[in-house]
Amino acid sequence: MLVPAATLSDYDIQHKSPLQRRVNTRKRGEIVHTSQPATQNTALRHYAVIPHIFLVADWMSIVAMQWFTIFQPLLEHLMSAIIKNKYLQAPIPKAQYGGRHTVTMLPGAGIGPELMNYVKEVFRYAGVPVDFEVVQIDPKSETNDDLDYAITTIRRNGVAIKGNIETGSLTRGVTSRNVALRNELDLYVNVLKCQTYPGVPSRQKNIDIVIIRQNTEGEYAMLEHESVHGVVESMKVVTQENSERVARFTFEFARKNGRKKYSVFEPGARNTGTSIAGKNIANPIAMLNASVDMLEHLGHRYHAEIIKSAIDKTINEDRIHTPDLGGQATSIDVVQNIIRHLQETTKTTNWAGR
Repeated sequence: MLVPAATLSDYDIQHKSPLQRRVNTRKRGEIVHTSQPATQNTALRHYAVIPHIFLVADWMSIVAMQWFTIFQPLLEHLMSAIIKNKYLQAPIPKAQYGGRHTVTMLPGAGIGPELMNYVKEVFRYAGVPVDFEVVQIDPKSETNDDLDYAITTIRRNGVAIKGNIETGSLTRGVTSRNVALRNELDLYVNVLKCQTYPGVPSRQKNIDIVIIRQNTEGEYAMLEHESVHGVVESMKVVTQENSERVARFTFEFARKNGRKKYSVFEPGARNTGTSIAGKNIANPIAMLNASVDMLEHLGHRYHAEIIKSAIDKTINEDRIHTPDLGGQATSIDVVQNIIRHLQETTKTTNWAGR
């Protein structure tokens, strides 16, 4: 933390209450200036006033330091947002090596690694021209080295698919991995598609909405401080500039996708699914749908369509559901059925024309 130089040089502020703090007496005679003769009475009078002056100055220093501590993160956040504003929309990365893309894969914690394995297996059977650069982030790391490397690979490849990443360290300076990724890469909106499947019993039918929410401000700004011991304050900062670009993105999304209604929501909670990790019961559909969205973003629309079709057939026609959907199927059962549909589709595919 930066501290004004005058505070460090003039005052001893460690391990003392405000009323106990007093100025180091060295060189204090230099502070008092008078044009009167230096008689004994004037000297006594001046030195009688000095402790009160120091006490007021000490309190002013304390207040200044507290305000500086509170607003330093805010200033850094705003400056970072201004610098990143020139990179609002990253272009789709150019395909390399015969039309293939390299994508950063961050498996995360909990069920993330097994779900990523299902994605790689489905992509292999679908013939998707994507290579994954897998980056592991240690949730217990006491440094940000893993996070910095992950950000570097995402910037190099231009695209990433990720699970939820835990932050197990309590060390000061080790930030939330998920929030840091959003802020460092300026991922200012989150697009969440909500659709009902005809083959899944649900209270509401024919749901087809898209939720778009801000992703880097509010609580995600990470502007938190401990004002006094045991009291932590969090500043929820939302800027006009970011609000406008979220709204602009929402309108543009609605226009391009034929949506007549739209909503902007605040951030919600997420879970790594640690309690069901390794039990072969995690539903792989959400991660596979995310991979389909990624393929559409990369321009691999054919591969996105055949995977999406295989998912729909598995859920709606074959009704192979994991326990969270009221079924008895395992994660592998769902994935194998999707692969079976892909094999039926791709055995007659003319790959030379793709």
